[in-house]
Amino acid sequence: MANKFQCWKCGESLKGVPRPITRFARCGVCRSDLHVCRLCRHYDPKVLGECRHERAERVVDKEQANYCTYFRPRPDAHTGAEDQADQSARAALDALFGLEGNDNARTSSDPRAAANRAREELNDLFDLGEDPEREKN
Repeated sequence: MANKFQCWKCGESLKGVPRPITRFARCGVCRSDLHVCRLCRHYDPKVLGECRHERAERVVDKEQANYCTYFRPRPDAHTGAEDQADQSARAALDALFGLEGNDNARTSSDPRAAANRAREELNDLFDLGEDPEREKN
């Protein structure tokens, strides 16, 4: 039987990880914990407590190792439906704020450039003209 499980965070195959997955297991690539809610078949961000198992105790951090005895890994944890929902929600927000196709607005590696761009957008929004901070200098 081929191993179909992947790391919930990076998508790396979990072929070499012994079963059952223990609380101490980590991904060999991104070093993320593996015995986590995000990798479990009962994880569902759409339900209260984000778990569909009726007896499982509440786990606050869904991305940290836990002691849940109902943990069962799921093969689609990396490409699950919640990732697709997140992407469609992000696209809708981008369209709402006019950022369609403009990845530079969110992912600029230069924090000063991003801050200046944000300041310019605020100035435009409130019709402030030139940046008041620059006039003082």
